[in-house]
Amino acid sequence: MKSVGAGSGTLKNMGYRSVKKYIGLNIDSELSDMWVNVRRSMKQSGNAKIEALATATKTAIKKGKDSYSIIADIGHKHGYPVQVESVAQSIDKFNSMTDEQKKEFVAYIFGLKDPRRLLNVIVAGEEMDIHWNSVHKALLSRTGLHAKRIEDVSYGLYLGNNFVVRIQACFTNVIGISAYCQRAFLR
Repeated sequence: MKSVGAGSGTLKNMGYRSVKKYIGLNIDSELSDMWVNVRRSMKQSGNAKIEALATATKTAIKKGKDSYSIIADIGHKHGYPVQVESVAQSIDKFNSMTDEQKKEFVAYIFGLKDPRRLLNVIVAGEEMDIHWNSVHKALLSRTGLHAKRIEDVSYGLYLGNNFVVRIQACFTNVIGISAYCQRAFLR
């Protein structure tokens, strides 16, 4: 988990390949369309340098966002709908999985089968909570895990009415021109 100014920080960064493996998320088409739209918007920007960059590699476009803030705006404009769609798919996919498949995903998120145990240290003001992720092993013996939307780009996993973990669809640099991922948060 990392240190943050608010919230409990990132419990787990899950790359697209991992989310695809564990819950069957498939947004290949949406990601492809996003890049077509990003390039099209760049070509229509009215800035010759950005228009020229539109035909460059994805890596060059990603680097270009540092020099041209409009690229970040374009990335967000076309990436956000992909995040929203991925959350809808993730909820549907998770809720249609068997209890065993759901438990495998939860075990992956919390690192319950990883030989390198995760230690959670959460400090909020004067209060501190320290525990090994193994406290979440009880989830693996329960049934009834389900997912529901929290916000446009996030969903929660619940056991009955009890919140377990929040998952947010992201791009690694917050805009739609970097790698897609999902991040798990305890709160």
